[in-house]
Amino acid sequence: MTGRYDQVEPHVGIVRAPLAANLTFDSNGEFGPVAVSIDANGRCVVGTAGQSGYAGVLIKNVPMLPAGRFTAGQTINNWMGGRAGDVVDIMIQGQILGTDLPAGSAIYADAAGVLSTVNTGTYVGYTVEAGRLVVSGR
Repeated sequence: MTGRYDQVEPHVGIVRAPLAANLTFDSNGEFGPVAVSIDANGRCVVGTAGQSGYAGVLIKNVPMLPAGRFTAGQTINNWMGGRAGDVVDIMIQGQILGTDLPAGSAIYADAAGVLSTVNTGTYVGYTVEAGRLVVSGR
């Protein structure tokens, strides 16, 4: 699943936290959307098993090539912004576009952070059209 943050008021819809572990990007330089939680050290962990329980939804997209003189693709699993300790934006209220979630559905997160229509007891939000997820605040 891919996606990007769309409509969000950053002062109330985003919280920032450092990553507890490196993210693994796909071949397009994308990670998420996935549900995340906060561990006992105040760091963002993928999934809902952190001390906070479900905290929000994380998406991280990185460019395929760094700016500058590079002409060939580089290893994308070590990009700035996706390493342990890097601060990321966690959406707690807003809209996400580009997901593969079906229209008109309640969306839940499982313990691994995977978003789906399966009721796991961890409500994330709902879709208003195919691919548009509305993340509801807790």
